[in-house]
Amino acid sequence: MKYYIKQVLYISAIIGGVLGAFSLIPYFMCLGSLIFCIISVITIIFLKRNGYAGVISLNDGTVIGAISGFIGAAAACVVYMPLAFVGAIIFKQPLLFKFNDLVFIVPITIVVFGMLGAIMNAFCGMVTAYLYEKLEKDRPEEEQVDFIIDEE
Repeated sequence: MKYYIKQVLYISAIIGGVLGAFSLIPYFMCLGSLIFCIISVITIIFLKRNGYAGVISLNDGTVIGAISGFIGAAAACVVYMPLAFVGAIIFKQPLLFKFNDLVFIVPITIVVFGMLGAIMNAFCGMVTAYLYEKLEKDRPEEEQVDFIIDEE
């Protein structure tokens, strides 16, 4: 478990940062919200496909989901809030909050959305680990065939 925590942190931070940047575009905000719910699924699939993780138990899937959900939400808030503030200044939109409020609002949104993301993604990670466990048990064992080649 502890061997792939660093990869989980990097992957979920990248996905969260990209989702935070895409959340500035109104048409992608809904799609980003849906993808945000499955950050842990994307992370676990990436770990399994690239060989970073072997067998993932239900506990491992839940922990990976909670970590990736919190880090993804934190990265999304860290990217989204300053970009939205700068975008509002550039496009001369009415500001909902001032720069001094930004210093207070960003940590609170990181904690609130991080906890919500951790809960949602913990469940999704547990379901993904369960499905991987069932798929790996149902996979037929590969038969090993020994070929004997006689040279004459």
